Amino acid sequence: AMLEGEPVAWVRAQAESVLARALLARGDTVTAAAIAGKAQESATASGVPQVRLATAITSARVRVAGRQSTAAIRALEEIVAEASRRGLVAVSLEARLELGRAQLAAGRRPEGAATLKALAEDARSRRFLLLAREASTID
Repeated sequence: AMLEGEPVAWVRAQAESVLARALLARGDTVTAAAIAGKAQESATASGVPQVRLATAITSARVRVAGRQSTAAIRALEEIVAEASRRGLVAVSLEARLELGRAQLAAGRRPEGAATLKALAEDARSRRFLLLAREASTID
């Protein structure tokens, strides 16, 4: 389905989100956090729920890298709930993957392992096979 909303804003939000993840991969958490914040502003301006939730997942990932796992976990639980309510399966699955990672990063190993195990089974049953494989290889 074609995304509706302000096209420039949602394209900008996605580009900023990709940049934030790249910066995070390079270890530049400070710049990643700034760019993730801009991505969220752009996503909100777009009015497109999928884009807003996807950029919120990126922000949560940045929070985990910045040792703010508890805040990330709260945000991801809200993202999972909203994505599920809206029927956004892929967004919900991705948020659950990050939630499991955040729980592990926070030292909540049994909870994180349970989240990832349930996610792997769910993703497999819905034919999100790459995501299922990723969820089952995190420890």
